[in-house]
Amino acid sequence: MNFTGWKIGVGALALTSLLYPACYAAEINTIAILTPEPGTDYGWNQQGINAAREAGKQEGVKVLVADNLGYGDVRPTLRDLADDGAQLFIAHASGYNQAAPEIGAQTGIPVAITDSPSSLKAGRVADYTVSGQEGAWLAGTLAAKMSRSGTLGIVVSGEPPAWNAQAAAFVLGARAARPAIKIRYAVIGPAAYSDAAGGKRVTASVIAAGADVISARATVQASACCRRWKPRPPRTAVKSGLSTSSATNPPSTKGTF
Repeated sequence: MNFTGWKIGVGALALTSLLYPACYAAEINTIAILTPEPGTDYGWNQQGINAAREAGKQEGVKVLVADNLGYGDVRPTLRDLADDGAQLFIAHASGYNQAAPEIGAQTGIPVAITDSPSSLKAGRVADYTVSGQEGAWLAGTLAAKMSRSGTLGIVVSGEPPAWNAQAAAFVLGARAARPAIKIRYAVIGPAAYSDAAGGKRVTASVIAAGADVISARATVQASACCRRWKPRPPRTAVKSGLSTSSATNPPSTKGTF
């Protein structure tokens, strides 16, 4: 397959960013995607894997999937994928931003990483960073107008740069619509993306602190908790994240803006 022929739609996330000039003439027959969580999470991991598979199907490219890897050292997995014939690594987690370029340099295989635009290297390292600030700003304005208690909540399962930007935009949008609005912010834990129990517990604590509209970043568990919770006035979940991921971590931070 000639890399110039690779065309995918919006559903393929940011894989189009892999079309950087140094790879235009390359013959790519096998690609590999690595994710920290299973490809059945209805979020970030599944979206990335499905996109890679669809692109591979359209272009006749073999797709190697290494999912549910967690956030430990993925260097051995990258080396195994190189041995299996991968000609392009898609490191679909910000936690892989150091290991993937390192192994890519050792093996001569180009890599795509996320949330690290400063790591770009022509022909070797591409970056795709999600930018959801505009949607988060609109969600903040809507949440502020819906709130009866005058307090909003933000519950996150991690703090990568893209999500921090979304959280900030949510606050700015809320205060543009209602300057006196209060914000309760809580983190379930570092990389606690699939911690369902933690999501429920932390969301409940934010609700108990007065929030009646919750913005859940990449934690469907928090949204589910809000749907089950029936205080007065009614609580509402505004989900503006993309993914889910690992571990059983306690809440690490909680604050008021």
